[in-house]
Amino acid sequence: MTTSFDTVTIPNASPEKPKLIGSLHFEIEITGLTDDYTDITALSAKAGRTNMVTLLSGVTSLQTSGTKGTLVLEDGQTITNCAIVGDIDVEELPGGTWWKYKTKFVKDYAA
Repeated sequence: MTTSFDTVTIPNASPEKPKLIGSLHFEIEITGLTDDYTDITALSAKAGRTNMVTLLSGVTSLQTSGTKGTLVLEDGQTITNCAIVGDIDVEELPGGTWWKYKTKFVKDYAA
């Protein structure tokens, strides 16, 4: 199984351990590696400006101009109502044919 967000594949994904706060907050950073820059532009098309707040009830709420979608991890774990939060950091590796990128996903529990 591959890692994907809203049907966009995240090639060579290396998710870090997710940050969980009970059933109120979920976030995860994923690093990827690709030799096709269109993988990064496809993921960037899902990103937007995102405002993340914690409601009085303690749940995380997201307002975004990007896409809220389903994040599917390689182990089959499926997290709905996620959005990309912050920038997608991209680094061109020596030789110019591979790119390393990192992005953070957060689940909207108020949706």
